[in-house]
Amino acid sequence: MKPPNIENMSTEVLDAILDVYKDDKELVIYCLRFLYYTTTNEKLQSNIVEILSDMNYCIECGSKMINYEWEEPHDELEGSYKEEFSASFCPNCDHSEIKNLNASKKGE
Repeated sequence: MKPPNIENMSTEVLDAILDVYKDDKELVIYCLRFLYYTTTNEKLQSNIVEILSDMNYCIECGSKMINYEWEEPHDELEGSYKEEFSASFCPNCDHSEIKNLNASKKGE
């Protein structure tokens, strides 16, 4: 049972983790992922996803996200117009999507 008048302290918990472990990015990522998968607090989960996204790490496996590029041909237009796209993907969790898009690492 939830104690009466208890305030949601999820922001303060995240701020504490980010401050205490600021010199150990790997530990920050591990702690955030642990919290994400063990809490039922949707605000906390949402904030964790935002933080890891800003840090450019995958919520699923903790890997560093990589920026990929791909082109989409538009045969319906005159000429050989190709639309260029760029997005960050996890090289582990998004492997099939990267393959389906025929995406390559940005700058390669």
